[in-house]
Amino acid sequence: MKISFPAALLLLAMPGWAAYQPYYSDAFGSLNTTYWTQAGSVSVGGGFWALTAPDPNGGSLISKIAVQDGTSDYEVRMTVNLNTSGGTYTLFARATSDARTGGGGSGTYYAWEMQNPTFDANGVCTATMVAYKSIAGQATALMSALMPCSQSVVMRLVVRSNLLYLYEGGGIWLIYDSDITTGQPGVGAYATPAGNWISPAELYPMDRVPPNSVNLQTVGMSVFSDHVDLQWQGGSDDPNGVGFNYFLIWRDGTLLGDTPVPQYSDETIAPGVTYSYQIVAVDQHFNWANPATVAVTAAPAGSIEPRRTGVRSTGAYWGAAGEQIDLLSGNLNFSVPLIKTQVRSGWGVTFALSYNSQMWRQDSGGQWLLGNDVGYGLGWKLQAGSLTAVWAGSLLSGYKSNRINWLSGSAKSISESDA
Repeated sequence: MKISFPAALLLLAMPGWAAYQPYYSDAFGSLNTTYWTQAGSVSVGGGFWALTAPDPNGGSLISKIAVQDGTSDYEVRMTVNLNTSGGTYTLFARATSDARTGGGGSGTYYAWEMQNPTFDANGVCTATMVAYKSIAGQATALMSALMPCSQSVVMRLVVRSNLLYLYEGGGIWLIYDSDITTGQPGVGAYATPAGNWISPAELYPMDRVPPNSVNLQTVGMSVFSDHVDLQWQGGSDDPNGVGFNYFLIWRDGTLLGDTPVPQYSDETIAPGVTYSYQIVAVDQHFNWANPATVAVTAAPAGSIEPRRTGVRSTGAYWGAAGEQIDLLSGNLNFSVPLIKTQVRSGWGVTFALSYNSQMWRQDSGGQWLLGNDVGYGLGWKLQAGSLTAVWAGSLLSGYKSNRINWLSGSAKSISESDA
């Protein structure tokens, strides 16, 4: 479906319509020269809705539509559809009408480009993602990374003041650059093989409303002598916003890092010192909410975590069917044997369902998930032999096993060695 510019504006005004909408969208059933300027060689339509550029020099379509708020801040998206290896696919921002990257390139622009997506023998796709800045045809690479791809990849390029926000799949990059201040969004490609195409392309206005602030009443804290754990209610954007992105964590005015999940552990504290933490929600157009601020005093030196983990010879346990429920901490260790394989030499291994709740902690700060899911979900896991996580603070450094681990993605016989 192709939406003309006036129709897109109408959709934005319709009551009950989804909150954040493009001001123009094109599936490329045909070339609409009212809204696009073509540079170089691209093909549109041809029996189905798609933009392709088989020519090795390719080309681009640069928007003629004025951005709604009168600025040069906006977002441009496109979906790249891949069925075979090859081709280059480009998003443009603040571009001149002659902007393109193929054939040696021309024009002034910022560009976010997928180069030569390649499927291996197992169908796994990887591509080189590159960000460019070009001034009058002189291009400079701002970043480059080899990234996974898939048959349908949504690429996004956001420009706001001197900030570029680059999205591809699960990857997000931030680039600061102030050399290009005006220009239009666009899409382009070159050397696209048969079976690969772009559709649709979408132009979005800049969201300038901050997301919802973190509810201070939901912030839970667990404080120790060498680290502080913080958790809070998940983030959300305003009702008409582009969507929540991540949280920034500050301590005493210094940025510690960011996290996409509502939990953070600071392992750089000193015993007995008081710190002030600020948790800031950020949306996908880099709007910051007002911070939620909490004060924390680290425990004295020598303090230990009250949570008890593992099965201990001095512990008191209960279980009528072989399960070991720690009566002090409530942790559960339980294994249900299924089958045992054995070779002629006498070596064998038991396959069992195992359950271990030691990655959980409950205290005055709430319930905490301290471990990482190995990919099969929390709860019961199928194991061959035994598997023990080895932690460095809150970071998983490896596994120790006495037999075979089928959950880590490789099965090998080891004897009490680090996996």
